[in-house]
Amino acid sequence: MIILNLLTGTAGTGVSVTKDGESLISIGIEGGIRQSETIFKMIDDAFTYIDLDMKDIDAISILNGPGSFTGLRVGMAAAKAISYSLKKPIIPVDTLKAIIAESYTENACAMIDARRDRVYFSDGIIDSAVYEINELPDGDGRLVFGEGLLKYKDKLEAKGYKLGVDKDIYLSVKGLAIASFDVDEKDYEDYMSSTLNYLKTKEEIVSK
Repeated sequence: MIILNLLTGTAGTGVSVTKDGESLISIGIEGGIRQSETIFKMIDDAFTYIDLDMKDIDAISILNGPGSFTGLRVGMAAAKAISYSLKKPIIPVDTLKAIIAESYTENACAMIDARRDRVYFSDGIIDSAVYEINELPDGDGRLVFGEGLLKYKDKLEAKGYKLGVDKDIYLSVKGLAIASFDVDEKDYEDYMSSTLNYLKTKEEIVSK
């Protein structure tokens, strides 16, 4: 299976093409660019260096949230345009599950700063949710990876978590590609049905 992976919605931007789980090409840039002006050029560049055409892909994977509102929309717009043109399905990948996949750590958790003492959080089993930082489930010594680790270091440790690394982890397209293989085909979407999961409504915040 040949998958075109499009990473937007985080601090990094990336494009890769994988075939049966093996990377054929991977291009990534961390921060400092306008994703809407870059993603299609990166796609063109990727196919310049491999012996495949865009029509050869079987699916397109993207992050469907949580993450940057504008960035996620860029990835979705690109995926929908390709899906419509080539009649290929879209593979929606949860951002936090992609972070966990890239951590290569058993029983890892993932979080992204959602501001105002709130974080997007997943333990890899439950669906991603927005938590008040003080209302996270007990960590029991589990490692946590993601963006905002240093900002909330003391509060995470008070809840029983350990930082997987002593710095923020900015997701790369490699994590997206790995996580895309865990998405069941019945959950693939098309250009009409694909939607984003912003996790921003008041009812979605876990708090007292």
